[in-house]
Amino acid sequence: LELELPVISPSASTFDGSAVLTLTSASTAENAVIRYVIDSASPPTMTSPIYTNPIVVTTSGAHTIQAIS
Repeated sequence: LELELPVISPSASTFDGSAVLTLTSASTAENAVIRYVIDSASPPTMTSPIYTNPIVVTTSGAHTIQAIS
């Protein structure tokens, strides 16, 4: 099983207020699933939440989003 890094948009930005982030799979497989973590010291795994809708970040400060597909 080969995991690929999805594209996070917008990437590496600072926002005032809230932000809406979308994840797009880099995989060409039709059944690709994106899994992600927010502000975690550990990378996403096969048991991390499945991305189904844009992620809305509403708290100020720095946040880290990591994803695999």
